Amino acid sequence: MSPRRPVPPTIARPAYVDQPGPERSGGKEVKDAETIEKIVLARSYARAKAAVESSNASEENTTEWQKTVVFEVVEAMSNGRGNH
Repeated sequence: MSPRRPVPPTIARPAYVDQPGPERSGGKEVKDAETIEKIVLARSYARAKAAVESSNASEENTTEWQKTVVFEVVEAMSNGRGNH
């Protein structure tokens, strides 16, 4: 497992962080339309960036690189910069 990465304070810490295991869910977690739109946009951005970067076949295309891309996307979305 890779070392723990610092997470920008603009990214909310999920409830499961530093817990021994997951909590039992009492039902479905329903997202509002704006949140779903952000999730879809972040997924699309990450896929596009991954496709471009992986085509370079560099040593950077690692799990650490993938984590970096995800952090960039989540931080951009939480700062409202992903609304294109």
